[in-house]
Amino acid sequence: MIVLMIVINRGCWLGPQAPQLHKVTTRAAWLVLLAQLHGCTLLPIEALPADPAGAANIGQLLVPALDPAVRQPIVAAMAERQWQQAQTLLLALAAASPLPAMDELNLGIVSEHLNLPLTAEQAYRRALAQQPDNIAVLNRLALNLRQQGQFAAAVAYYQQAIAIDPGHADSHRNLGILYDLYLGQWPEALAAYEAYQRCLSSEDPQMTLWVRDLRQRISKQ
Repeated sequence: MIVLMIVINRGCWLGPQAPQLHKVTTRAAWLVLLAQLHGCTLLPIEALPADPAGAANIGQLLVPALDPAVRQPIVAAMAERQWQQAQTLLLALAAASPLPAMDELNLGIVSEHLNLPLTAEQAYRRALAQQPDNIAVLNRLALNLRQQGQFAAAVAYYQQAIAIDPGHADSHRNLGILYDLYLGQWPEALAAYEAYQRCLSSEDPQMTLWVRDLRQRISKQ
């Protein structure tokens, strides 16, 4: 079985590193086409923390400072993917008083869906200022910066998340993808993928294939 790795670069802002990002996304498009032609296994992309609209807590608890009745329309709009409406509600709240961390994170997520990466980044940073140890915010911010081509900053935030919680599997995987597909630092990527596997209660079979492919590439260097 041939195993191909892809990155889906959703809403990527082409900033100062646009040529490099274009090269990556063009390669990804060819890999998708080859996979479709040959029936290859497409391996996972970055793991995003669940949207706060979901029932489960993500990372450390984001304490809801707003009255639930006030937040309910925001949560409903996000659940229905009504991103413009959710943004309007959040900005109206922000105009009245500073948003708590949960809703800054919500604003960041909504802004990502509206293809406003800089607005999202600012919201994530405000959330992080309130809760600097929040794993969900760190991962969201790191992915946002990776999409903007700020790879070194993205690495630093993934590493910060791992330092806070070494057992957070998705932080290791996301860091590995960044090393592997964007920075070409394969030994570091391999270490991150293996750390991801160690965090799991049972082995991820797709990641096993990914690691095998990466080892082969390293051996041919």
